[in-house]
Amino acid sequence: MTLRVFVNERPVTVARGATVRDAVAALDGELAGLLASGAAYATDGVGRPVDAAEPIGEGGAILRVVVTARQGPPRLSKELLRRWPKAELHVHLDGSLRPQTMLELARAQGVRLPADTPDGLAQALSVKHAKNLEEYLTKYEITLSVMQTRAALERIAYEFVLDAAADGVRYVEVRYSPLLHRPALTLAQAIEAPLAGIKRAETETGTKVGLIVCAIRTRPPGESLELAHAAAEYRGAGVVAFDLAGAERGHPARPGVHVPRRGRGRAALDPGGAARLRRAADRARHPVG
Repeated sequence: MTLRVFVNERPVTVARGATVRDAVAALDGELAGLLASGAAYATDGVGRPVDAAEPIGEGGAILRVVVTARQGPPRLSKELLRRWPKAELHVHLDGSLRPQTMLELARAQGVRLPADTPDGLAQALSVKHAKNLEEYLTKYEITLSVMQTRAALERIAYEFVLDAAADGVRYVEVRYSPLLHRPALTLAQAIEAPLAGIKRAETETGTKVGLIVCAIRTRPPGESLELAHAAAEYRGAGVVAFDLAGAERGHPARPGVHVPRRGRGRAALDPGGAARLRRAADRARHPVG
């Protein structure tokens, strides 16, 4: 003989003598697994907890299964989250270098770094104890020291996209300031180099990337205007926005600098992170940020 019961408002037919867990399994095997692991619990029709191993006494019984984060092991692992498709809209190219890449570029360029191992370099670049945004930003002086050639910029952008794709990122907007690569490079060279690396990595990974070009609050306004004109030339070639970034204290955004608008590009104001010293904590590639 069988019994007809209701689990989460849905009718289920089970054999007489079946347990609450059996009824849940007849409805949804995954839900039954959560019940067995302790990540969910069962109640009767008025909300009183019931034992999942208890036999169902009569037909017409009403059962509810509640999934809770307060019981049992976590349902989501870092590995599962890594596989999920994601979008990332605020990340800095000059805060996303692989430590090993920094060491190789430094040797090739004759640049002295504060450490000579990947672990030591990651520790030297840690912003964990930064007291303010200004102190936080000093770490970028180290990464920028190996980003003053076209080849370095292209490689760093290429590897950034590979690493983002490995984290399951399917769309990312990455920002940096070409102004910080002068006088070693022209503005055009400093824009074209990362675009080349990005395009190569997009082809290999399928991850889509938008490049955000940043003016710097602490630099003369004329440089911002010059950069805005240069960035506008690459709208449609990978540049998706123009940003005003940098330390805010004592450097408010000033009126009167008109960004050229061609097509549907956009302007963005980066609050600098004064209220958001973000760290991409679970990414091995991020020595800074």
